Amino acid sequence: MITQLTVWDAQTRASQDVEVSASPDTSVGSLLESLPVHLGGRRCFVGATELDPRARFAGSPLRSGAVISVGAPGPDFHPVLGASVGQLEVVAGADAGLAVALNPGRYPVARDSQAAMSLRDTDVSRKHAEVDVSWEGQVSVADVGSANGTFLNGARVTDWTPLTPGAVLTVGHDEILWNPTLRPALRTTHDPDGGLEFDRAFAAAPATSRPTPG
Repeated sequence: MITQLTVWDAQTRASQDVEVSASPDTSVGSLLESLPVHLGGRRCFVGATELDPRARFAGSPLRSGAVISVGAPGPDFHPVLGASVGQLEVVAGADAGLAVALNPGRYPVARDSQAAMSLRDTDVSRKHAEVDVSWEGQVSVADVGSANGTFLNGARVTDWTPLTPGAVLTVGHDEILWNPTLRPALRTTHDPDGGLEFDRAFAAAPATSRPTPG
């Protein structure tokens, strides 16, 4: 099976998304050796759980969307189930390395274990900010009464403001980026007969040239 993972190096604080192919009986050790990161004998973790190289893939905490922290325990990846259209990633601050996949909807960003993006930075309020994710992968952010404010590229945010790819969202001391997926999720609706319909967006067909008859 193909599993999508994020590898986070605790020493360099760099993260990288990877895809690995593993069967249920694949050893965790062989999977770790295939990662594009020099382990150098360092231990690897998913959250606070150390990975046992002798364990089988099927019995490990490695699931699609998990974050492998190399060299030290790290934050967990908290997937929101559904059709993910992108992820919020903390690139600097107390929660650096945390990535949260989001499907369309509205989600809290707060120092709250129940929040979709749960942060540990003590300068983050228990009710801090919210993000609204559209089916097209567009995101807006608003402050919801935080003590220390929410900032986008250094400017304070109050009302709903677009969070575009590359823009830096600052919550407490955490700096967060929005990374949309390459293809937006398919919008689904139920037809009158109870079936599931997909609203597909098709790209225009590329222009082609026809050979001229000889």
